[in-house]
Amino acid sequence: MDVSTQNPVFSSKKCCFFLLIICMVVGLATFFMILIIRPHKPVFSVREVKINFYKIDNDSSNLTLLVSSVIYLTLNAENHNKFGIGFSSSRFLVYHEGLHIGTIRIPWFFQPPHSENVSVPSRVLLHSANLTKIIANTSLQEISKQNMAQMRIIGDSRAHVWVLHIKLFEIMIFAFSCDCESHLS
Repeated sequence: MDVSTQNPVFSSKKCCFFLLIICMVVGLATFFMILIIRPHKPVFSVREVKINFYKIDNDSSNLTLLVSSVIYLTLNAENHNKFGIGFSSSRFLVYHEGLHIGTIRIPWFFQPPHSENVSVPSRVLLHSANLTKIIANTSLQEISKQNMAQMRIIGDSRAHVWVLHIKLFEIMIFAFSCDCESHLS
Protein backbone atom coordinates (compact mmCIF):
# COMPACT_ATOMS: atom_id res chain seq x y z
CA MET A 1 0.00 0.00 0.00
CA ASP A 2 1.51 3.26 -1.16
CA VAL A 3 0.10 5.99 1.02
CA SER A 4 1.94 9.25 0.76
CA THR A 5 1.46 11.72 3.51
CA GLN A 6 2.31 15.31 2.93
CA ASN A 7 4.22 17.22 5.55
CA PRO A 8 1.95 20.08 6.84
CA VAL A 9 4.95 22.34 7.49
CA PHE A 10 6.05 21.98 3.86
CA SER A 11 2.49 22.77 2.66
CA SER A 12 2.21 25.93 4.76
CA LYS A 13 5.62 27.09 3.49
CA LYS A 14 4.39 26.75 -0.10
CA CYS A 15 1.22 28.67 0.71
CA CYS A 16 3.11 31.50 2.44
CA PHE A 17 5.62 31.68 -0.42
CA PHE A 18 2.79 31.83 -2.97
CA LEU A 19 1.02 34.63 -1.03
CA LEU A 20 4.30 36.54 -0.72
CA ILE A 21 4.87 36.33 -4.48
CA ILE A 22 1.30 37.56 -5.16
CA CYS A 23 1.73 40.51 -2.75
CA MET A 24 5.04 41.45 -4.37
CA VAL A 25 3.57 41.34 -7.89
CA VAL A 26 0.58 43.49 -6.87
CA GLY A 27 2.87 45.93 -5.03
CA LEU A 28 5.24 46.26 -7.99
CA ALA A 29 2.34 46.73 -10.41
CA THR A 30 0.90 49.48 -8.19
CA PHE A 31 4.31 51.13 -7.85
CA PHE A 32 4.88 51.18 -11.62
CA MET A 33 1.34 52.47 -12.27
CA ILE A 34 1.95 55.37 -9.88
CA LEU A 35 5.27 56.12 -11.60
CA ILE A 36 3.63 56.04 -15.04
CA ILE A 37 0.48 57.98 -14.15
CA ARG A 38 2.04 60.46 -11.68
CA PRO A 39 -1.22 61.78 -10.19
CA HIS A 40 -1.54 65.51 -9.50
CA LYS A 41 -4.09 67.39 -7.42
CA PRO A 42 -6.75 69.17 -9.48
CA VAL A 43 -6.58 72.98 -9.31
CA PHE A 44 -9.65 75.15 -8.68
CA SER A 45 -9.99 78.92 -8.88
CA VAL A 46 -12.89 81.37 -8.81
CA ARG A 47 -13.57 82.86 -12.23
CA GLU A 48 -16.71 84.91 -11.61
CA VAL A 49 -18.96 85.96 -8.72
CA LYS A 50 -22.50 87.31 -9.25
CA ILE A 51 -24.92 88.36 -6.53
CA ASN A 52 -28.32 87.35 -7.87
CA PHE A 53 -30.50 88.23 -4.88
CA TYR A 54 -30.10 89.72 -1.45
CA LYS A 55 -32.48 90.73 1.30
CA ILE A 56 -31.69 92.49 4.57
CA ASP A 57 -34.15 92.04 7.44
CA ASN A 58 -34.24 94.05 10.65
CA ASP A 59 -35.43 92.09 13.66
CA SER A 60 -36.62 94.87 15.98
CA SER A 61 -37.18 92.57 18.97
CA ASN A 62 -33.48 91.92 19.57
CA LEU A 63 -31.94 94.56 17.25
CA THR A 64 -30.26 92.23 14.77
CA LEU A 65 -29.71 92.55 11.05
CA LEU A 66 -30.20 89.36 9.03
CA VAL A 67 -28.99 89.03 5.46
CA SER A 68 -30.19 86.41 2.99
CA SER A 69 -28.52 86.13 -0.38
CA VAL A 70 -28.04 83.93 -3.43
CA ILE A 71 -24.60 84.22 -5.01
CA TYR A 72 -23.57 82.43 -8.19
CA LEU A 73 -19.94 81.33 -8.49
CA THR A 74 -18.23 80.10 -11.61
CA LEU A 75 -15.23 77.96 -10.70
CA ASN A 76 -12.42 77.14 -13.10
CA ALA A 77 -11.16 73.55 -12.77
CA GLU A 78 -7.86 72.26 -14.15
CA ASN A 79 -6.84 68.60 -14.32
CA HIS A 80 -3.23 67.88 -15.32
CA ASN A 81 -3.59 64.10 -14.86
CA LYS A 82 -3.59 61.38 -17.50
CA PHE A 83 -7.05 60.26 -16.32
CA GLY A 84 -10.40 61.98 -15.91
CA ILE A 85 -11.94 62.84 -12.56
CA GLY A 86 -15.68 63.00 -11.89
CA PHE A 87 -16.86 64.78 -8.74
CA SER A 88 -20.25 64.02 -7.19
CA SER A 89 -22.54 66.85 -6.16
CA SER A 90 -21.39 68.36 -2.88
CA ARG A 91 -22.33 70.80 -0.17
CA PHE A 92 -19.78 72.90 1.65
CA LEU A 93 -20.41 75.03 4.74
CA VAL A 94 -19.12 78.62 4.84
CA TYR A 95 -17.96 80.06 8.18
CA HIS A 96 -16.86 83.57 9.08
CA GLU A 97 -15.18 83.99 12.47
CA GLY A 98 -16.71 80.68 13.62
CA LEU A 99 -20.28 81.61 12.59
CA HIS A 100 -22.06 79.51 9.96
CA ILE A 101 -23.11 82.04 7.32
CA GLY A 102 -23.92 79.96 4.26
CA THR A 103 -23.83 76.83 2.14
CA ILE A 104 -22.14 76.24 -1.22
CA ARG A 105 -23.80 73.74 -3.56
CA ILE A 106 -21.69 72.31 -6.37
CA PRO A 107 -23.32 69.99 -8.94
CA TRP A 108 -21.76 66.83 -10.38
CA PHE A 109 -19.06 67.64 -12.91
CA PHE A 110 -16.36 65.87 -14.90
CA GLN A 111 -12.79 66.97 -15.52
CA PRO A 112 -11.34 65.36 -18.65
CA PRO A 113 -7.64 64.39 -18.66
CA HIS A 114 -5.24 67.27 -19.41
CA SER A 115 -8.03 69.86 -19.13
CA GLU A 116 -7.21 73.50 -18.50
CA ASN A 117 -10.54 75.31 -18.62
CA VAL A 118 -13.58 73.48 -17.19
CA SER A 119 -16.29 75.86 -15.94
CA VAL A 120 -18.22 74.68 -12.89
CA PRO A 121 -21.31 76.72 -11.98
CA SER A 122 -22.22 76.71 -8.29
CA ARG A 123 -24.44 78.54 -5.82
CA VAL A 124 -23.77 80.08 -2.44
CA LEU A 125 -26.85 80.39 -0.24
CA LEU A 126 -26.69 82.77 2.69
CA HIS A 127 -29.87 82.13 4.65
CA SER A 128 -30.52 84.60 7.47
CA ALA A 129 -26.88 85.17 8.33
CA ASN A 130 -26.67 87.32 11.44
CA LEU A 131 -24.97 90.46 10.17
CA THR A 132 -24.89 91.99 13.66
CA LYS A 133 -22.75 89.11 15.04
CA ILE A 134 -20.46 89.20 12.01
CA ILE A 135 -19.83 92.92 12.46
CA ALA A 136 -19.42 92.52 16.23
CA ASN A 137 -16.79 89.78 15.80
CA THR A 138 -14.80 91.75 13.26
CA SER A 139 -13.86 95.30 14.05
CA LEU A 140 -14.23 97.68 11.14
CA GLN A 141 -10.72 98.99 11.75
CA GLU A 142 -9.28 95.51 11.11
CA ILE A 143 -11.20 95.23 7.84
CA SER A 144 -10.08 98.67 6.69
CA LYS A 145 -6.45 97.90 7.57
CA GLN A 146 -6.37 94.48 5.95
CA ASN A 147 -8.91 95.31 3.21
CA MET A 148 -10.09 91.69 3.32
CA ALA A 149 -12.52 89.39 5.11
CA GLN A 150 -11.53 85.83 6.03
CA MET A 151 -13.83 82.84 5.57
CA ARG A 152 -13.53 79.10 6.13
CA ILE A 153 -15.11 76.51 3.83
CA ILE A 154 -15.63 72.99 5.21
CA GLY A 155 -17.17 69.92 3.58
CA ASP A 156 -16.50 66.62 1.89
CA SER A 157 -16.75 65.34 -1.65
CA ARG A 158 -16.53 62.08 -3.56
CA ALA A 159 -14.29 61.78 -6.61
CA HIS A 160 -14.39 59.05 -9.27
CA VAL A 161 -11.39 58.11 -11.40
CA TRP A 162 -12.27 57.63 -15.09
CA VAL A 163 -9.98 55.95 -17.64
CA LEU A 164 -11.12 55.49 -21.26
CA HIS A 165 -14.71 56.51 -20.34
CA ILE A 166 -14.88 53.78 -17.68
CA LYS A 167 -15.45 54.67 -14.04
CA LEU A 168 -12.82 52.69 -12.13
CA PHE A 169 -13.14 53.46 -8.43
CA GLU A 170 -14.31 56.09 -5.99
CA ILE A 171 -12.13 58.18 -3.73
CA MET A 172 -13.62 59.86 -0.66
CA ILE A 173 -12.05 63.21 0.08
CA PHE A 174 -12.63 63.63 3.81
CA ALA A 175 -13.12 66.96 5.59
CA PHE A 176 -12.18 69.38 2.86
CA SER A 177 -11.13 72.58 4.59
CA CYS A 178 -10.10 75.82 2.95
CA ASP A 179 -9.25 79.20 4.43
CA CYS A 180 -10.19 81.99 2.02
CA GLU A 181 -9.56 85.70 1.99
CA SER A 182 -11.98 88.01 0.17
CA HIS A 183 -10.42 91.30 -0.87
CA LEU A 184 -12.90 94.12 -0.38
CA SER A 185 -11.35 96.71 -2.67
